[in-house]
Amino acid sequence: MLRAVLLVAGLIGVGLVLRPLAWVPGSGLPVRLPLVLEQRGSSSTVLVLGLDRRGGEIARTDTILLARMGPLGQPPTVLSIPRDLWVQIPGKGEDRINTAFAWGELGTGNGALLAKRTIEEDFGVRVDRVAVVDFSCFQAAVDAAGGVTIDVPQRLVDESYPSESGGVMRVVFEQGRQTITGERALQYVRTRATDSDFGRIRRQQQVLSAIANRLHDPLVATRIARSVIARCPDAGTDVSLADVALFGALSVGGAPRFELLDESTVTPVTLASGAQILQPRWERIRPMVADIFGGRQIARPT
Repeated sequence: MLRAVLLVAGLIGVGLVLRPLAWVPGSGLPVRLPLVLEQRGSSSTVLVLGLDRRGGEIARTDTILLARMGPLGQPPTVLSIPRDLWVQIPGKGEDRINTAFAWGELGTGNGALLAKRTIEEDFGVRVDRVAVVDFSCFQAAVDAAGGVTIDVPQRLVDESYPSESGGVMRVVFEQGRQTITGERALQYVRTRATDSDFGRIRRQQQVLSAIANRLHDPLVATRIARSVIARCPDAGTDVSLADVALFGALSVGGAPRFELLDESTVTPVTLASGAQILQPRWERIRPMVADIFGGRQIARPT
């Protein structure tokens, strides 16, 4: 117990030191306390959007995470949402959930806001803040952590992994435990070569869990926060970057719990256009959401 108290106190100190860094030049973001302190130790919900930026195209959110953080002493719970989930997007009608950010950018220029509204109205969960990251942010965070250690369950070969030049390249991961850099971690979480989008999401969770383990060290947490500042100055996030340094405090009670809207919660459907989407089985999804987010739920529009 004493160790937990000391760790929380140390991380709060780091968070307060990083407080001025919550403001991002050019974004208009105010200086704000880390979320866990602003909420006075109670639980809060953060929507994390991972962007697939390609040249001048408007990015889609190919990684969508809904995280319950707190109260202090309880590990965070992170719910992964498939990008092809077919939902109602406010003001736009039905579409894949990963298009909400793009629709918001095209409309008001605020993709994060429309993505937040989509989550709140479809899942009935109040979202306190939104964090937006891209490939560069993710890669820098892993490198700032000194790499991450993962256990690859079976040999993975992708003959057509997208290269930075716009072509394709061969990517191979051998089976077994290994420490990987940011570049390799990005390849690992992006490839879908041998399975499906669900396999890709499970690999994302594996790497995120490894990063979370590194955040228990306040100095590593600080390095990660600073790397995100350097690589994502205009990501449009309203999460205080000091929250990164405090994430480890929420894991004192154990490792983060990762959940997934998996194959049992959706029905694959091919639309008349030929597009393949995932029709949500709300009768299975909503009990899961209620279990994870509990009092964070709000009434859904009828």
